[in-house]
Amino acid sequence: MGVPHYMVTAAVSIIVAQRLARANCTHCLITDENISPEALKRIGFTDEELTNMAPARGAGCRECGDSGFKGRCGIYEVLSMTPALEASIQNGGHAAELKDAAQQDGFQTMQDMGRAMIKKQRISVEEFTRVLVLG
Repeated sequence: MGVPHYMVTAAVSIIVAQRLARANCTHCLITDENISPEALKRIGFTDEELTNMAPARGAGCRECGDSGFKGRCGIYEVLSMTPALEASIQNGGHAAELKDAAQQDGFQTMQDMGRAMIKKQRISVEEFTRVLVLG
């Protein structure tokens, strides 16, 4: 956009992005046997993570109106301007370099948070894909 790097670091203190995902109904929660390990790997799970998790979904019941979902949960991404990120911006870093600098200070993407929610059975893999996978 042609904005000098020093102006970006001076003007930005935090960037927040969010998506709302439909939460699994806890009354009819079942293990989702239709999700293959390959599908889980495509959305970023490692082989090690696959051994310790069972993706789930709501089957549908009277509590959720047979939808399998009850309520919503926020999936957030909060990017704070840290010294490492500021230095990377000042040096004209590309997107991957900026992401690496942010992750050094604990930044988590929405995909990271969504995968954690799948592990905790809060959202289904289908909902993760609907809300967070582009293309």
